[in-house]
Amino acid sequence: MKVSKQKHAGTLTVEQVATLQLAVRGLSDSETAARLHISVSTVRRRLQVAAKTLGVPNRVALAARAGTLGLIRLPENAECE
Repeated sequence: MKVSKQKHAGTLTVEQVATLQLAVRGLSDSETAARLHISVSTVRRRLQVAAKTLGVPNRVALAARAGTLGLIRLPENAECE
């Protein structure tokens, strides 16, 4: 069964945002995969594609950019430039 790839805020899919939100909370790829009932490789791929979509080089930059754009809620102790 194919899942709809709806866009969230015109940039990331709903699935990418959900995956990123768990990663930002500090969950490992394995923990994120278990929560979302997907494979670890799918977690990694979603985050790679999200980073490419937002034009950033890594997960830290991805989290910061997504937070700045209001796509995710960053933890209280996180800072974005």
